[in-house]
Amino acid sequence: MRLPLRLQRYRKKLVLAIVIVLSIGYFAYGLYYVITSGLVAGEARYVSDECWYVSAARNLLRKVFGLEPNSCMGNLCYASIFVNSLEDANKVKEFVTSHGGVIVKDNYAHKVLAGYDYTIAVKAPRKVLTELARNYTVIIGYPYPDWDDVANYLNLEHPPLMKYIVMITLLVSDNPVAWKIPSLIAGSLIVFFAYLIARKVFNEAAGLLAAVIVFIEPVTRAMSMVAMLDIYVALFSIIALYFAVKSKYMHTGIMVGLAGSVKMNGFYHVLSTIISAWRNRKVSNIKLFVYAIVIPLLVYLVVNIPLIIYEGGIMKWIDLQLWALSWHTQSRPPGGPPVANPWDWFLARNSFPLNYNPDLVANPSPPLMLLTIPLTIVLIPLAWKEKLKGSGSILAWFWVPIVMFTALFLIGNRTQYSFYSVQITPIAAIIVSSTVFFVYRRDLLYESLLSYRFEQPYRIGLMLLIGISLWLTASYLITSLIGIIVASILLGLFVALGRTRFKITIMIGVGAGVLAPLIVYYYYWINASTETVRYLEIMFPYNMIPVIASAIATTASAMIFTLILAPRKRGEYIEEEVEHWGE
Repeated sequence: MRLPLRLQRYRKKLVLAIVIVLSIGYFAYGLYYVITSGLVAGEARYVSDECWYVSAARNLLRKVFGLEPNSCMGNLCYASIFVNSLEDANKVKEFVTSHGGVIVKDNYAHKVLAGYDYTIAVKAPRKVLTELARNYTVIIGYPYPDWDDVANYLNLEHPPLMKYIVMITLLVSDNPVAWKIPSLIAGSLIVFFAYLIARKVFNEAAGLLAAVIVFIEPVTRAMSMVAMLDIYVALFSIIALYFAVKSKYMHTGIMVGLAGSVKMNGFYHVLSTIISAWRNRKVSNIKLFVYAIVIPLLVYLVVNIPLIIYEGGIMKWIDLQLWALSWHTQSRPPGGPPVANPWDWFLARNSFPLNYNPDLVANPSPPLMLLTIPLTIVLIPLAWKEKLKGSGSILAWFWVPIVMFTALFLIGNRTQYSFYSVQITPIAAIIVSSTVFFVYRRDLLYESLLSYRFEQPYRIGLMLLIGISLWLTASYLITSLIGIIVASILLGLFVALGRTRFKITIMIGVGAGVLAPLIVYYYYWINASTETVRYLEIMFPYNMIPVIASAIATTASAMIFTLILAPRKRGEYIEEEVEHWGE
């Protein structure tokens, strides 16, 4: 029963008020946790990769903009002093302590600034630091982490926008709580935009559910408590999606440019924008090119103007971008943090520990991630037929990064991490919020499911997806040639259930039978040691036996099941028509 219009208006206002409270509460709880949990306890405290990004922001502020952070707390200011002899180090420490200062850290194991053997981090009156600067190298700011030449590091392998944001906080106050405030704001805004998008595409109830899911989703919450790149990529990405579902593609292009100006994977949504807009009759090909490609690149160029000037011109900056792209396609050195590639995110495998004591882990939620798969299957026909405007954009914003991260893995970067998933987990929340929408709109749910029953392209695609998934599962559980035969028979059954023409069934059976074992081989090959790869190359003719067996068994079983299941004359397929819904 529909509520009266007046009550509906009150309901919408109530839901909006709840979401605003959730967004503010997200920020407030995050700030409370940061301050009280011990996450910022102690001196020279950086959480995870903050040591690189915050240090780079501080260095950009000094080297590119000629400014220094506000590191003063009361009468004492943080600074790092660099000397070349133990005698000078002792003189500096004696001078600082005798003039009301405090030694924060003097046991650095690395040369924090190239060319200097000793680093002393202090808190001292400004006059003391000015006096020391006459004879020693003094850098104003919170103590640097203990890494080689980190006082010169600019993080040029990544775009600079996130560092610009952190620089603003450094001008206000250079301390671990201040660095995290923009990340907390970003997290609270993601909660609100998830609501706006789900409300626009689905309904008010779905919007509220999306906000609640993002509020409790662990990866977004963890990344909003640290000063790292990815929460800003997630923020600009979800704002870009908001404009895409409203068909404001110029604004989408600006937001994609900002996402890419934080981290290059933000530019994955260039492809998402193209997918979102290409069927929009109001957007010509020229406009689409401008919105999806030209505008993001212009935004990126504008953001990088300070670096272009600092590097000495556009050509040197272009060389820097080419080097950065090359860096992104390479794996990090072995012995680093646990690697979690895109398929690992769905099961929360090898989650990235951001901090210990208190524990802060970028741990994707398996129920949330796994639910996106069946709901994607439901949404695809509605998106393709434009029965649910904006749903195609949501699917593009979720799946394109997964495909692109997988492509990056295939190109050569085998060290991806679970916190990368923050770019898509808020979108997963929006997809999962569609469940409450389908409670109200069961007609659309039934129409989508009937598409897989009566419309051949959807049916074939779904059967192949299920069949190959079962092949991979069965061949994993039964590790022998018998397992491959059993898996291939199952795959052949689902090829037959696609109910296409007999010749096409044979072609699909051969293709699917070859593809499935090749997926397994490629997975083992890219994860194998050099010695194992050489062994596989030597044994290549024998390794093709399972591929050939799979192709033959899949094709044969597809033919047999087609003949068994065919309701009409053998080899003949008669397309069944879908009755118009509601008639």
